Amino acid sequence: MDVVPPRWKEVEDVVRKAKASSAPGPNGVPYRVYKNAPGVLRFLWKLFKVVWHKQSIPTAWCRAGGVLIPKEKESVRIDQFRMISLLNVEGKIFFSIVAKRLVQYLEKNGLIDTTVQKAGSFAGCIEHTSVIWHQIQTAKQEGRELHVVFLDLANAFGSVPHSLIWSACEYFRVPVEIVNIMKGYFKDIRLCIGTGEFVSDWQKLEVGIMAGCTISPLAFTMAMEMVIRACKWVVGGERRRGLRLPPIRAFMDDMTLLTTTVPCTKRLLERINTNLRWARMRIKPSKSRSISVTKGKVVEQKFTVEGEEIPSIRVRPVKSLGRWYNADLSDREQVEQLRKDVVEGLEKIDRSGLPGKLKLWCMQFGLFPRVMWPMSVYEVIGAYIMEANVEKGRSEGEKEIGCRADTQARRS
Repeated sequence: MDVVPPRWKEVEDVVRKAKASSAPGPNGVPYRVYKNAPGVLRFLWKLFKVVWHKQSIPTAWCRAGGVLIPKEKESVRIDQFRMISLLNVEGKIFFSIVAKRLVQYLEKNGLIDTTVQKAGSFAGCIEHTSVIWHQIQTAKQEGRELHVVFLDLANAFGSVPHSLIWSACEYFRVPVEIVNIMKGYFKDIRLCIGTGEFVSDWQKLEVGIMAGCTISPLAFTMAMEMVIRACKWVVGGERRRGLRLPPIRAFMDDMTLLTTTVPCTKRLLERINTNLRWARMRIKPSKSRSISVTKGKVVEQKFTVEGEEIPSIRVRPVKSLGRWYNADLSDREQVEQLRKDVVEGLEKIDRSGLPGKLKLWCMQFGLFPRVMWPMSVYEVIGAYIMEANVEKGRSEGEKEIGCRADTQARRS
C-alpha cells in the first residue's frame, strides 16, 4: 500500500471533485476557497505532509457540528433521528486521500468481496438493488424456491465499536502508518449538536462512526466485512449455472439474506444475529421484512429473531435502498405512480405562468431529477405510457422555445 505523504495531484483531484456547495464545518471555510485559490491549497498540501510525518491529527479536524435529521414521520425520540456531521473541509480532504488509498489496497488484494459487500467506491446502490431484484424475479419465473430477508439494523452507524474497526485493520493487514492516523483521528473526535434553540457541549465519540466523514464509511464497511465473513460459511447461497451465489448481500447497514430453503434461512439468521450481538449491534425485527417464493408464488413463511417475528411483505411492503417490494413482486404500482408524478409535474409547470425558457429550466432541474431515480430502479423502459409522457414533455418544451421537432436528428 502507498504510505508516502499525500501527493499534490491527489490533493488536486479531491478538491476538484468535491462539491463547492457542500456545507462547511465549524471553522466556516468551504471547498470554494481551495477551488479558487491554488496558492492556499498548495500551502494546505504542505501541512498535510507535516501531519503525515508526525502522525498527529490537528484538533480542528476532529471537531464536528451535528444536524439532526428525522428518520421517521413525527419523530420525537432521540433514536428516531440521524445526525449528519459537518466537519472542516481540510480534514475531509486529507482523509479522502487516505480512504482512496485504502480502497485501492483492499481492491487490489481482494480483501473485500464485492459480490457481497457493496459500499463506498466498491459498487453502487442501483447495482445492489438490481442484483437482488433479478434474483427474486428469476426464482419467481422459473418456479424455484427462494427466501429473502431484509434486515434492519438498529442504529448500526452509531453502534459499531471502534475495537472492531481496529480488529478489521489488523485482519486485513493495513499498514501501521494508516492505522495510527485513523486511531489518532477517532480518539480525539468531538461532536456538538445544534438546533434552532440551543447548541450542546462537545461530546466524545466513544462508539460508532460519523455520517459526513470521508473515512468513516470505509471503516464501517471493513467492520461489517468481518461480521459477514463469520456468517458466510454457515450455509451456501443459490446455485445458478454452476455458480454459487452469496447467501448474504450488504450495502453499508442494509443486509439481505438470500437462501433456497427454510432451515438454511433460519440457521443463517441465527448465526448473523449472534455475530451482530457480539459486535454490539442488533436487528430490529419489526422493521425487517421477509419474502418467500415457492413454485413461482409468494407464500407465507415465518422467520423470527430472538422470538420476535419478522413481518412478511404480504402483510407490510418494504422499501429497501429506494426500491419498493410488495406482495405481487412487480413494478406496476410504482410505474403507475411514476406516470402520475410526471403528468402532475408537467401540469404544474404548464400552469406556472413562467416564460417558456424558465419552464424548460423547471423541467430540466426540477422534474427530471425527481424521476430519474425511479426510472433507474424500476422496470419502466417498456412502459409505453411513460414514453408517451416524456415525449409530451419534450414536445411541449420544444414548442415553448420555438423549435421544430419534426426529425429525430434535430433533437439530437
